[in-house]
Amino acid sequence: IGKWQYHNNDLKTRFDFFHGFEGRHWYNWNRKLVSGDDLARESTIRFLRERPKEKPFAVTVAFYPPKPVGSDRAPGKQWFPKNETRALYDNITIPEPYNHTHSYSLLPKFLHTGRTAAEKRWYERYRTPHHYQE
Repeated sequence: IGKWQYHNNDLKTRFDFFHGFEGRHWYNWNRKLVSGDDLARESTIRFLRERPKEKPFAVTVAFYPPKPVGSDRAPGKQWFPKNETRALYDNITIPEPYNHTHSYSLLPKFLHTGRTAAEKRWYERYRTPHHYQE
């Protein structure tokens, strides 16, 4: 149940119960906008209520990681936390890593092209101190 990064259509045939999803922080579920965490939780509760009680079971729940999604370059546009999660960071300043420029300089020169996926993602997500706050 939950976030799966295994892209194969046969998963429903491998499990008695499978509800996997991938790629977003929010989902339209039963005509409501639901966070991936809440969707995983609700799917797990549904499984526990509906499973055959006489049959042994194992359940794995994979919650969606707090990672950026998309490639919007505006600060905060790749993060979509729930309001209560965002509130945990009110009045907190996230500092830039103390050595990210030095660490980058230590990479082999062929990685300093500005064309690698990692460089593009870093630029989209962390290029200014403001990006660390959103």
